[in-house]
Amino acid sequence: MCYVVERNELPRIAEEDILVYKNTLEWHRKPDQGFESLYREYRYYPNDEHPKVALELEEPEHLMNTSTKFINKGYHSYTKDINDKHLVDYIRFVSAEFIIPKGTKYYHNGCEYVSETIKMKGWIT
Repeated sequence: MCYVVERNELPRIAEEDILVYKNTLEWHRKPDQGFESLYREYRYYPNDEHPKVALELEEPEHLMNTSTKFINKGYHSYTKDINDKHLVDYIRFVSAEFIIPKGTKYYHNGCEYVSETIKMKGWIT
């Protein structure tokens, strides 16, 4: 997954815990084994704070001298629950609530976050 950063966008530091959401496919929901992400098969467990990941800005060669940079590593999440999104009628997303902990470096574009750490609160039922 990739977060797009405008060249003048600066990272922020969470002044308090920020409630965010992550989504996965219904069959990736493992109530007793945590949450498996859609990308990179990363597993999250309730109440575990995950290791910090450096938020490195990347500028692909083909986009040099543009206003766009990317962050590929980090914990990607959303401002709101988008559980109602369907790829096709028989594929359903499920969602979980997460926290970007106070003091965490993050970027936010109004809809999507990328942060250096994250903590799963629990499933949305």
